[in-house]
Amino acid sequence: MTGLLSDPWFYAAAIPAVILVGLSKGGFGGAVGFVGVPLMALAMPPVQAAAILLPILCLMDIVSVWTWWGVYDRKMLVDMMPGAVMGIGLGWLTAALVTEEMVRLIVGAVALIFVLRWLYLQFRHGADHAAAPNRVAAAFWGPVAGFTSFVAHVGGPPFQVYALPIRLDPKVLSGTSAIFFAATNALKLVPYFALGQFDTTNLT
Repeated sequence: MTGLLSDPWFYAAAIPAVILVGLSKGGFGGAVGFVGVPLMALAMPPVQAAAILLPILCLMDIVSVWTWWGVYDRKMLVDMMPGAVMGIGLGWLTAALVTEEMVRLIVGAVALIFVLRWLYLQFRHGADHAAAPNRVAAAFWGPVAGFTSFVAHVGGPPFQVYALPIRLDPKVLSGTSAIFFAATNALKLVPYFALGQFDTTNLT
């Protein structure tokens, strides 16, 4: 791992990945941030790639929560956060027990699924009425968001699958999303630390 900092392929993958994640967090790049971990996984183990990005994401979350402070939907957070915690736990278990190749396969599959979903949505006309909040749906998409957030920092698409049809005010949706992912990313610090990923090399 110490050779990582002298590997030009690391910088070739990490620099554009961090820029794309930053653009996505800032709202300019849409969903392009989901390529961050898969791109970095070309040059290093995917769990290490996710661990390197996590502190950066936490700093971005502070700005997001500050920007949207006090504007959020409490019910959506209450319905989705317990499942997200379960999803993070499942992601932790997956990263601890399966091989690096299997984690790489999961990260690739998650990225591919969300690309295909994006393509599908380009040709699909949405419903013209808002959906009602649904605890059953939240109990499904919350864990999915937590799991995909843990393994590849791509919890946004599952969160949006549940949240967008409810058609909250855009500011309320942004504030709710900011709090949701600030909380999940902060929780992820514990398992990533337990996995030994916050060593000198990764933090540097």
